[in-house]
Amino acid sequence: MTSAQLKDLFKIVLAAVRQTKKASADAVETTWSSSAWIDVKTSLSMSRLKAATGLQKMCEQIAAMTKPASEKQDKKKKNKRKAEEAVSIDVEPVKEESKKHKRKKARGDS
Repeated sequence: MTSAQLKDLFKIVLAAVRQTKKASADAVETTWSSSAWIDVKTSLSMSRLKAATGLQKMCEQIAAMTKPASEKQDKKKKNKRKAEEAVSIDVEPVKEESKKHKRKKARGDS
């Protein structure tokens, strides 16, 4: 298959995952295996299509959509903790020096 054909196929898969998620959020985890999509991504990165990074990103996107809810919540907690640590750091404001502009003299009519 060419990269264009795979891209079209992955678009259909993304749409199917979204429809499955709309129908039943629990069915996504059982129907679509996220580990299989990670394997597809790694095989793409080692094949003749390794330059097609868009295909690899689409595989990552599908894998992220099909991850179990427990893994997603753990990641959110880690991100929240990182955000709290970032807020606690004291940062001094940067002072900008004001530039004095030279006043242009208007020419008088002589």
